[in-house]
Amino acid sequence: MPATPARRDSAQVQFTRELDVDGAHYQVTAATSAELADTIVIDVLGAGPNGEAIQGTLTGPTSALAHLGPLLDQVLGGLAQAHGVAVDRTLGATAATRRRGDRRAGTPRNAGQPWTDELKADLDRRWRAADPAAGAEPLISTIAEELGRTRESIRSQLQRQHLDPDRPGSTFGGAGRP
Repeated sequence: MPATPARRDSAQVQFTRELDVDGAHYQVTAATSAELADTIVIDVLGAGPNGEAIQGTLTGPTSALAHLGPLLDQVLGGLAQAHGVAVDRTLGATAATRRRGDRRAGTPRNAGQPWTDELKADLDRRWRAADPAAGAEPLISTIAEELGRTRESIRSQLQRQHLDPDRPGSTFGGAGRP
């Protein structure tokens, strides 16, 4: 269902979005507060795939909106990953959807899939063995294409593994090859 921004008057704005994902129904409403200037109230209601209730409210200054999206994305994505749930950052799609062949055109074949220990070891080996003079970006592009991942995924995983994504062959802290 498309997002529905609605301006009730010059001082108050309301935005509602309903979405069905993998058998779960969600409704998110964000509205500026009529009582508190420059304050936004975000309500989330939903029913999970097994009927479990989902409910929460977040209240804060409108000046924080630019930070809340990335913050919530990181926190919720990290929690999902910690619980073994693969997350696809495109709204409404999950790794399960992708495995059914519904991948968006141009999306790498393994995007959103968990990193196995073997893939982590392979990335570590490739990065440590790389010639530092070759440059990081061409190497990241090559590895991303070969592993069916996005460039952003490769950079992120390098950081998680304490490898410097700007200097092939290096770890954070300047340590080079083992």
